[in-house]
Amino acid sequence: MSNVVLISLDTMRHDAIRGVSDIAWWERWGLADALHTPNLDSFAGECFAFRRCYATSAFTPPGHASMVTGRYVPAHGVKAFFYSLRPDLPTLPRVLRDEGYVTVAWFENECLDYCGLLRDFDETYNYRDHTWAEFAKRLGDVQATFPGKVFAFIHLFDLHSPYMMSLRTVGREGEVEEYFGRLDRLLRELGYPVPEWFLRRLSRLMERRPRSPGDLTHYGERVCCNGELLAEWLMGEAGSLDFRAQAYTRGISYFDEQLWPVVEGDLRGAGLIGDDTLTVVTADHGEAPTYILDKRRFAHKADMVEGCLRVPLLIRAPGRAAPDTDRLASLVDIVPTVLATLGMSAEGLELDGADLFGEPDPERPVFAEGEHFELASWDKWGFRRGREEGISTLWERAVISRGLKLVRRGDRALLAELENKQPPDQVQTIYRAILGRYPTDREARALVALLEDRAATAQELAAIAMEAVAEQGEAGRLVATDDLDECRNLLDDPTHAEEQARLTRLLDQHSAAARALEATAAGYDAEDEEAVMKRLKELGYL
Repeated sequence: MSNVVLISLDTMRHDAIRGVSDIAWWERWGLADALHTPNLDSFAGECFAFRRCYATSAFTPPGHASMVTGRYVPAHGVKAFFYSLRPDLPTLPRVLRDEGYVTVAWFENECLDYCGLLRDFDETYNYRDHTWAEFAKRLGDVQATFPGKVFAFIHLFDLHSPYMMSLRTVGREGEVEEYFGRLDRLLRELGYPVPEWFLRRLSRLMERRPRSPGDLTHYGERVCCNGELLAEWLMGEAGSLDFRAQAYTRGISYFDEQLWPVVEGDLRGAGLIGDDTLTVVTADHGEAPTYILDKRRFAHKADMVEGCLRVPLLIRAPGRAAPDTDRLASLVDIVPTVLATLGMSAEGLELDGADLFGEPDPERPVFAEGEHFELASWDKWGFRRGREEGISTLWERAVISRGLKLVRRGDRALLAELENKQPPDQVQTIYRAILGRYPTDREARALVALLEDRAATAQELAAIAMEAVAEQGEAGRLVATDDLDECRNLLDDPTHAEEQARLTRLLDQHSAAARALEATAAGYDAEDEEAVMKRLKELGYL
């Protein structure tokens, strides 16, 4: 095995590939019928699917930096947009290039370039300056000239908001109209009575359609926000959650039907999916109900919830013995796994990850962290929430091990049991039926505690509530919220005292190492910041 292909499906949840996933979350929120991934399922059937893989952050730059360095966030230094990869840090493309590989990258989010993650590639291509067809042809030419010595990194932005839209096809005749058609059908299927003023607004947006692929994401965000605002106007905050969760789900199905077959077909045509190629498919983070600017949104950012942190990891490695795919994995494992598969030594490289085909360590922890980029706030565990001026430096760190997750932000902490079987939909349905609204997080925690003592009564109430919710029709059936397993704070629970102490020590050590490295993190030059801010706004981050 010689060629290497690393594909990042930006924003893909860990359970989004239906054929190799537990789809309980999708079923819980009534999304399963809209989730169709037969093409990805077929490809996944050729791969080893690691089901417990964690990103190192719920944010794009840190996650991708870990993919190409094999290091956690404190070591690579890319904490957010306004940080650059440490200049002395080896990367996978640099190591492979030193072994005679030609390294080629396709990227659809400029932050990968801004943060220095593409610095060691021989050639880089992006959707603003090149078409996908041009890139695919170049891959075929490189493979023909340097057979068995190609490393291709491919970053795809299709699953990121505004969803149901692709950067690579916007220039095609009729693509914008097709997107509006998908949007209109979704709103109608959700039961929203689409008013004339909204249709007029869409018409005005179409008149200001993007003039180039480079304008697409900002344009698409405006369209998506209009749909979200409409849903919120019609149904309140729950409506915007409903809209975005449904749009995300339809976007995955659209990607699988229309876009993934092109990507996979072109790679196979170029000879870069086959018996002599190691193929890795993963994501930088997921997408889930979270808090942004003090509102519950279906999105990502820095939240350490499972839906944001867990990602798919498919490895197609012909000839390698089957690994333990239930082992705990992280994005930092990609580099050591690639090197081991190619028979290359990792000696001299300081790597945080492990070869996933080696013997698993049941005691092993994985870490994640994130900066609250837009505001400083506490969240669902009783934490304070409030706006702060400027960019927050409030950090949240997590350690995961042995089925538990310890999350710490400032002097507050949460211990969550990840294998908890308490049905969280009971809490949602009871509140919907009895109070006619969704519970606050404080109410949800209190009700979970109550139901633990009265499980039989809870089942009866849940059945009644389910009937009440069903009577509300399609528009009222979905409220996406964090899995309530993570609302049950087990901190200081004597049952988990020993493991809590171990996780606390591990997180203390990780935090201490982070502080030691803090002074050496590289930031942007001031003269670049204005351009970066402008582009981040276009990409919908600000």
